Amino acid sequence: MAPDDARLHALLDKLEIHEVLTRYARGIDRRDWELVRSCYHEDAIDDHGAYSGDVEGFIAWVAERHAGIEQSMHFLGNTLIELDGDVAFAETYLTTYAHETRRGSPTQYAHSGCRYVDRLERRDNGPWKFAERHVVFEFSHVCDDTTGRERHGVREIALRSCDDLVYRIRGG
Repeated sequence: MAPDDARLHALLDKLEIHEVLTRYARGIDRRDWELVRSCYHEDAIDDHGAYSGDVEGFIAWVAERHAGIEQSMHFLGNTLIELDGDVAFAETYLTTYAHETRRGSPTQYAHSGCRYVDRLERRDNGPWKFAERHVVFEFSHVCDDTTGRERHGVREIALRSCDDLVYRIRGG
C-alpha cells in the first residue's frame, strides 16, 4: 500500500471508530438500546465500575439505571485512537450530565468527568465495534435541583427515547 493510501485508510478507520463512540453516546442519551448494542461485538465486555460483564447484562443494567434519569447528556472530548491492524485502542475524555428523579428524594443534577478506555476490533472486514470497554471516573458532583428547567424558556426538551428530535428530523 502506498504511503498516502495507508494514511487515508488509517484516517477512514479512525473516523469509523469515532462514529462508534458517538453512536454509543446517542444510544445512551436517547435510551436506544439497539443502537447501544450495535456498538459492541456479541462477546464484548463492559466495565462501568458498578457493572462489569457481558453486553446483554450491561444493557439490562444501564436500562434499569437510566429509568429514573429524566435527561442525560454525554459530551465527548479529547479522543486518541491508536490503530494496530484490525485492533484499535481509544481513550476518550467525557463529561456527563444527568437530571435524575428518585422516589422519595428531591430531583438531582449529576455532573461527572470520566474517560472511556476502549479496545475495538474490526472482524472479518466488518465494522469496528467495542471488544472491551472500561470507564475510569475522574470526578462526580451531585446537587439538588433548585433552579427548574421552566425558567430557561426551552421549547424543545430532549426526550429519552427514539421520539427525540434527532430521530424525528431524520424521519425514523
